Amino acid sequence: TKRYHNQQIHLTLSAQVIKMLKKGCDLKETDKQMMFDYYSERVSEYDNIYTGKGPASISDSNAYISEAKAIGDIINSYAGIAIADIGCGTGYWIPCYCKKARSIDLYDQSLEMLESAHKKVKFLSINAKVTKYQADVLFYDLGLKKYDFALAGFLLSHFTPEEEKLFVKKLKNAMVANGKIVIVDSVWNQERALKRNKSGSQKRMLNDGREFEIFKKYYTAKEFKMLAESLGSDAKVEHFGKVFCAAVINCD
Repeated sequence: TKRYHNQQIHLTLSAQVIKMLKKGCDLKETDKQMMFDYYSERVSEYDNIYTGKGPASISDSNAYISEAKAIGDIINSYAGIAIADIGCGTGYWIPCYCKKARSIDLYDQSLEMLESAHKKVKFLSINAKVTKYQADVLFYDLGLKKYDFALAGFLLSHFTPEEEKLFVKKLKNAMVANGKIVIVDSVWNQERALKRNKSGSQKRMLNDGREFEIFKKYYTAKEFKMLAESLGSDAKVEHFGKVFCAAVINCD
């Protein structure tokens, strides 16, 4: 039995509240929907990025492979027993944290991504541990449950500054004392600057030639450290490579 929770009601009610709280907090709905559509359509191609294929903007494919492994090791070493994988996508990191877990909550706005993650869950025979939530996490109360480990992979780089602040607050509220948060994202450097804008609207193309525009930003070492520290004073950047970066935050 598939355990999905479609949080459409929570989305609608919370969105109204958020819009009243601060004007311009999030992206225009049309822009956000195009970004959502892109990731839903890209599901079969998504994991190619971890081998330096697809929309990879750094020429060294070995860097993607070695850094994905390094980040997987970081996730494995800090994984807890009550886990939230927020913006889980295809569930690429599930094998890195599932062994010690008693419960795993997968969050993603894309049903197609959750279906892909479900295949990994099934392959690993961990169905009983896993609950899947189809939700835009900006408009969902993560604090309804408490976690000792949360992973946000390549998620915060799709948020505007106001959305980032909102998400940080929600995530911190969902963590138990001394819980661990791991954030993973994309590095900004001179090579990436040849193909990408540092922040803002970015064009992406699928293998079939369809083009989309998404909001995406990349992090310098200083910016990523500041992002990690916004989640907790006890924060450490564990990896800052050519393509990926990862930080671990010990929650207050």
